[in-house]
Amino acid sequence: MVRLKMIFGTIGLAFVASWAAGEGPSDRHIRVDQFGYRTEAKKTAILRRAMAGFDSPDAYTPSATIQIRRAADDSVAFQGAPVAWNGGATHAQSGDRVWWLDFSSLRETGTYYVHDPANGVSSEPFRIEPDAYAQATRQAVRMYYHQRCGTAKSAAYAGAAWSDTTCHLGTGQDLECRSVLNPVPGTARDLSGGWHDAGDYNKYVNYADDALHMLLDAYEIEPNVWSDGLNTTALLRLKIWTRSGRWVS
Repeated sequence: MVRLKMIFGTIGLAFVASWAAGEGPSDRHIRVDQFGYRTEAKKTAILRRAMAGFDSPDAYTPSATIQIRRAADDSVAFQGAPVAWNGGATHAQSGDRVWWLDFSSLRETGTYYVHDPANGVSSEPFRIEPDAYAQATRQAVRMYYHQRCGTAKSAAYAGAAWSDTTCHLGTGQDLECRSVLNPVPGTARDLSGGWHDAGDYNKYVNYADDALHMLLDAYEIEPNVWSDGLNTTALLRLKIWTRSGRWVS
């Protein structure tokens, strides 16, 4: 699980849940894990008051009792007292004073939201379930396919709305890259393939190396996770030699 979380950190995946409860839009004072929480895992919500920064000054103070409510009927599934971080100190970098609400004992599968009854504010909804990270994991792997350079993105794997033709194979592009120090035809090299870097079209070997090693580590630790159910064979199409001495295609 630790290695899979490293993949999420590498790609910076954002996952937004839709609001299902009747309490209105989510409030900026409450932060939850929108990926969800695994049933048996530690579960913590954060309540924040901006003491410095763009959204200060802020008069928010959390209720003495914070509730976890079921999104289906707004019933209370858990309630507890928030605990001030670091004795109520202000975090220097964020400029926030925060409180933690530990609701790890809530293990009932379902959709919930955090509610502050005295202030009348709520978080966005989140799920508690054994496979809370399953959808996020699938979309994380799909990102590697969408970011591929020099390869067509088939509608069968990318989806009709995201399919695309082969990119960067024109004159003077990836099939004939030249040295920036001496950009003459004699320095041309075929550097096609690889991944686009985040929001631009550049490709950096040092960043690709880090992502690739994390993928290989995750595969060697839990090979059964990378099944055809994730469509990883079609999405990644890698042929790489692992430390265990075998090819992965």
